[in-house]
Amino acid sequence: DAALKLRQVPEVVPYLERAIAINPSLRDARDILNQIKLRGEGIYSLKYFGQIGTGSELNEEGHRLLDELKLAEATAKFIENIEKHGDSCESYCGLGIVQFYRGEYEDAFRLFSHAIELNPLSEDALLNLYDSACKIDLADKALLALQNAIDIDPSLEKVKRVILEHR
Repeated sequence: DAALKLRQVPEVVPYLERAIAINPSLRDARDILNQIKLRGEGIYSLKYFGQIGTGSELNEEGHRLLDELKLAEATAKFIENIEKHGDSCESYCGLGIVQFYRGEYEDAFRLFSHAIELNPLSEDALLNLYDSACKIDLADKALLALQNAIDIDPSLEKVKRVILEHR
């Protein structure tokens, strides 16, 4: 986050690369590194790197409420997170899941699409985009986003599986 504020993000890239080389399972580090590469100077539009990943306790609470099928309360938590912390892939993905549960598949598709704009490598957002797309005959459109993600990060095994199963 300090690198964002100081506009010195390129200086952290070698540290991220080294950390990933030592421990390839560091998903957050990979997501941040990929976002730096994808966004270029646009990375500075983020307020903090938490906007890329799962982020806040509000998102965690929203997901807990989703698990309990308390859709209105979950929606409120995701919206509160966006209002307090700015756009978040995880928040928009959560809102998309709410709409999917409600049977509002077009709205879900739009929310998942926005989540992917924020983080094109979010496996949850990509898989949920595909599920909602299948409900509204837009699977081919969703597959473009999935293929784009695989082209950037071939380690997204679940996304690869969906692409292979669709063929």
